[in-house]
Amino acid sequence: MTAPSFRTLADDFFVDEVVPPRTPQEGEHLHIRIEKRGLSTDEAVRAMATAFGIAPAGVGRCGRKDVHAVTRQWLSFSGVSEVQLEGLDLPGLNVLESVRLPRKLRMGRFLGNRFRIRVRHLKPEECTRAEARLREAGLRGMRNAFGEQRFGKGGENTRIGRLLLCGDFEGALTRVALQEGPRVERIRGLLRAGRATDALRILGRRRAGFYVSAHQADGFNRVLKERGEDYDKARSGDLLHRHKSGRLLMIPDAGEAKRRVSTFELSPTGPLVGPRMQEVSEDALVIEQSVLANDPSPDPANRRWFGCMGARRPMRVPVTEIDSRMDGDDLSTFLELKFRLPPGAFATTLLKDVLEC
Repeated sequence: MTAPSFRTLADDFFVDEVVPPRTPQEGEHLHIRIEKRGLSTDEAVRAMATAFGIAPAGVGRCGRKDVHAVTRQWLSFSGVSEVQLEGLDLPGLNVLESVRLPRKLRMGRFLGNRFRIRVRHLKPEECTRAEARLREAGLRGMRNAFGEQRFGKGGENTRIGRLLLCGDFEGALTRVALQEGPRVERIRGLLRAGRATDALRILGRRRAGFYVSAHQADGFNRVLKERGEDYDKARSGDLLHRHKSGRLLMIPDAGEAKRRVSTFELSPTGPLVGPRMQEVSEDALVIEQSVLANDPSPDPANRRWFGCMGARRPMRVPVTEIDSRMDGDDLSTFLELKFRLPPGAFATTLLKDVLEC
């Protein structure tokens, strides 16, 4: 029996980044909306930066989009003119529009993503259940777990992040050297010369932070899993996320906390461990301590968190603009699901819950 699939074709997984309206202004940054197919955001950035003759590090983006998909997103470039867009021809990448603005794009500063996903190889009863679960997610919210792609193959990103936090830079970089990337050869050479500190500098703060954040994300997912079906219910001692403002609230009155969570004004939060993370108390603290008790403690001599200073993440997020329909093409019939998620939420997490896979 063929398992359900939502990546048979690149067009089966479509993502469109949602940003505030763009009104042209004078400024040094050219914002370019692209559509990419079968490329990571980093690959698209490097290809465009090379074509424009600039450094990839200076390119702004709001987030990373899926590789095995058709995705649309905005990138910003300093020192690039509209004339340079003319005749730009890069494999797997099309320019949709551009606008000049005074500020560079920043990670996480966008409104969300719209998804259109086609799920193939479903039985009729499975389609019915999937549509019902999607509607339920619209009412309760989606478990805000990080997707498996965040952790790398076999959880390797998480292991590297833990080694970096514990100050074992050589061990972390030895694992990085087994991966692929533009800096890997230089890192390998420096490790062979016994120059782990220099190799860490080549890795860079941003990439090191990517691995450390994978460790943080793993801890969050484990706490969320421990909460089980109570991911949308307040426990005593919870720090609650206010969706409208992003503020964290501690509400001692259990009745008030329950009421405000039930209306989706507030949601419980889980830990992204770091020196600036706010602690919960009472029942919520007992759960987090039991889950994270055996995690490796950072080496006191290693004061670097590579920018990942810790935070609280809501355990659920709203799922909006929901729609579904049965359709088909020359390949097969499929269930097409449409929905919108806020920044930082993973569509693959929702699909896992909806399809029970």
